[in-house]
Amino acid sequence: MIQAKIGAKIEAMLAERGFAAARVAVSDLGLDHLQLSHVALGDGLALGTVELDAGISLLWRPRVHAITIRGAELSAAALDRLVPPG
Repeated sequence: MIQAKIGAKIEAMLAERGFAAARVAVSDLGLDHLQLSHVALGDGLALGTVELDAGISLLWRPRVHAITIRGAELSAAALDRLVPPG
């Protein structure tokens, strides 16, 4: 249940920053450590495994201060959507 709340909070934080289609799965959770797997910010923008310096504390902390990303994949189409033309 806590993992679902944390996942929903992270998806809401990403939506607020323009990634409405973001999806995450919480795979490991501690007080100050969180590992997400199958992280995707949208079609063609898969980040793989993401580690955060926040865990359960994310429920009361307003932001995350450090993020480690492993296995990121970025399609050319997704890159075109992220980078403004010109």
